[in-house]
Amino acid sequence: MQGTTISALVRDFGFPRIDVLKIDIEGADVQIFGGDCSWLALTSCILIELHLDVPGSAAAFFKAIEPFGFEVSQHGDTTVAIKKGYLWPINQNASTSSPALSPD
Repeated sequence: MQGTTISALVRDFGFPRIDVLKIDIEGADVQIFGGDCSWLALTSCILIELHLDVPGSAAAFFKAIEPFGFEVSQHGDTTVAIKKGYLWPINQNASTSSPALSPD
């Protein structure tokens, strides 16, 4: 089976942005994040299960996303990286509803 890169998919299909990217690559994190990661500039949110048993897996991911302003949190086995400013700010003392869904 022939593979492709995320950069090639973005180019070939003319994607102007990637809102949410779910990555399930069973330990091939180094192959994805160790090469051309220019597509991260177009990406707002990444959901990934990092395979810590694969040497360099997490390091490649964190090194790749660092220049692009992602904030990272862990939810069970899933690592969530959200570009700063992508979602509305959540004030701990305020409602967590979306401003677009507010009755005001």
